[in-house]
Amino acid sequence: MPGPRLNQPIMKITVSLKLFASLAKYKPCDDGPTCYVTVPVGTTVADLARDLAVPVEKVRMILINEATCDLETVLAEGDYIVLFPTIAGG
Repeated sequence: MPGPRLNQPIMKITVSLKLFASLAKYKPCDDGPTCYVTVPVGTTVADLARDLAVPVEKVRMILINEATCDLETVLAEGDYIVLFPTIAGG
């Protein structure tokens, strides 16, 4: 069985990310409401949240390309991810 390849580049993708309300403080950029983030292929929404120190238990709704999904959804090149916290009110 062949061993691991050394110096093999890790495949990456770039996604757009928007964080709302109390999650906005975890936004990894300061230049507007949407950030562009580069992550390894195979990254899930949960992985992305953890990488940004977003407490996953505070994420209430996830949209990818305007469709609802869950924390285990694997991201793809060019995805537009929106994370919402639980919002109280009436």
